[in-house]
Amino acid sequence: MKKFLLLAACASLAACGGNDTDETATIEPAEPVAEAPAPVDPAVADAAGTFEMTAEDGTVMMRTVNADGTYTSTVNGEAGEAGTVRMSGNDMCYDPEGPDAETCWTAGDTGANGTFTATGPDGETLTVRRTN
Repeated sequence: MKKFLLLAACASLAACGGNDTDETATIEPAEPVAEAPAPVDPAVADAAGTFEMTAEDGTVMMRTVNADGTYTSTVNGEAGEAGTVRMSGNDMCYDPEGPDAETCWTAGDTGANGTFTATGPDGETLTVRRTN
């Protein structure tokens, strides 16, 4: 019986092997892989929306923070800065396109009316209200 099993195993291996055709596999070059998008900061994604910000001098700015970490602004209805945004602890840091440096603002507690005060690095304050 052992000889029969050994013979059957050898016959099976012989049946699987040996192809008389001389084919060579052609390997095609891989397509370039697109660069993966930067990971989205969940804190920025959660903060996405449009905000009305009023400066101490009465200047009104609308800022839209997108879930992908970008933002755009309008000041008194005119196009303003745009760039990227990130969270750093309790600070929201805006890095405008171009040579201007990143500025981080610290958000205060949200009041009963839905507004909060954001304080910049120089002590300037903005009253902020989410509009959507």
